[in-house]
Order: sequence, then structure tokens, then C-alpha cells
Amino acid sequence: MRIILIILSLIIPLFIVANVHAQERAEAADVNVSATIESPVSKDESYSNLNTTEVLADPVNNPILLTVYLLDSNKKPVSGREVLVTSNRGNVDIIEATSKISQFQIQAAEVSAMQKDRTDNEGKVSFRITSFIPGKAILQILADNVVKLEEQTVLFKPLPFPTNLTLSVAVPFSQKEWTIFSPRLQEGNLSSLQKETKLLSNTGTKIKLNFWAVFLAFALIIFSPFFILLNFINVRKLRLMENEQSLLLKKMFPPNYNRQS
Repeated sequence: MRIILIILSLIIPLFIVANVHAQERAEAADVNVSATIESPVSKDESYSNLNTTEVLADPVNNPILLTVYLLDSNKKPVSGREVLVTSNRGNVDIIEATSKISQFQIQAAEVSAMQKDRTDNEGKVSFRITSFIPGKAILQILADNVVKLEEQTVLFKPLPFPTNLTLSVAVPFSQKEWTIFSPRLQEGNLSSLQKETKLLSNTGTKIKLNFWAVFLAFALIIFSPFFILLNFINVRKLRLMENEQSLLLKKMFPPNYNRQS
């Protein structure tokens, strides 16, 4: 009995010590350690530029190229750092990282993913900026999640009036419309992101014409050649009649008629 008590007296303290160490390790595992790592990107040395600041609000033919250069305090390129570009007008302006502009990547990526990219070995990253909506856009540039670079301002100018004009005719006795004229954008040259934005933009001017006025104008255009031909025939007939009348008068009253009388 004494031997059992001695063994228990030795085991129980060891068990308690082991429990304490296990609890200490568990508590240590639950501790979250956070640290702020300073970015190597220098706000003063890094910069961005635009190939132009004013274009038409036409994504197919008038894109703007924004290029961002990330440098450290020694003016050396900083590669592999993320750059995010946003617009104060939201998704109205289409921002696409040039390295991601491909059919597969655009279909697979979200809008936010297209607006950010990582710098190359030269510390450079480029973005294509387009829009269907005229107006001024302010581009915010965030480098390495913490460094805000100088903002860039671009102006999207309105397209010429006929480019945005859509003419339609309301069909009488029904709720349907016939489109007479509509500007056709080169849809094949648009990226998936641009196509989605175009559907939400609702740009352009739509004019609804009176059906009977359009019908009358269309009928005049269609039948005008017949009217011209008919008028030509009538004029020719009048000239022939004038010639016949002139010959008849000459027969009835020859030049020497007065002398003989």
C-alpha cells in the first residue's frame, strides 16, 4: 500500500506540471502578433504619366494609357509590388491592366481584379482607361496597399451628335418600334468588361418619329423616280405636240399665202 502511495505521489505532480505546460503552449498559440512592415516604395520618387489627358468617350478608338513607375528612395525600380487604380466616378470608367487584357483573363477576372496589377522588373505597370460617359474623371493610384501617389485627371469629351443618335418609329396599333438608324459600335473590338459597362451606361439620344410622316417621306423617296420619268414623258409629248401644231399652221398658212390673197 505504501509503495502505491509513493508511486501516486510521484506521478500526480508530473501530471500537473505537464498540464500547466500544455495550457501555456495553447495560450501562446492563441496570441496574434501583428507588425507593420514599411513599404520600400517611395512616394516622392514614384510617379505616373498619361499618354493624353483628353479623348472622346469612345472606348474602341480613344483609350488613355496610364503608366505607373514605382521607385525606392534611391530611385531604383521596385518590382512585384501591387498597384491599384480607381476612379472617382466608380465603374462608369473602365480601368483595365494592360497585362490582363485578353479574352480569357477578362472573362475570368472581376472588375476589381482588372484594376490592379504588379510592377515588372523595371518597376512599371500600365492601365488602359476608357469610358462611354463624357465628363472629368480623377484617377486615384494606390501602390503597395499603403502608398498613395499623385492623382491624375482625364477628360472624356462627348461624341458628335449623329454618332449617338438613334431614330425609331412607333408602329401604329401596337407597342412595337422599328429602328431606322442606330450607331453601330464595333462590338468585336470591345473587351468583355467594356461590353458590360456599355449595357449599364445607356448613352446616346433616341428620337421617336411619327409613323405616317415617315411613311409619306418613304413613299415620296420610292416613287420620286417614277414622277421624274412621268414628267419627262409629259414634257416630251408637249414638245411633240408643239412641233405638230407648228407644222399644221405652216400647211394652213404657207409663207406666200398673203401674197396670193
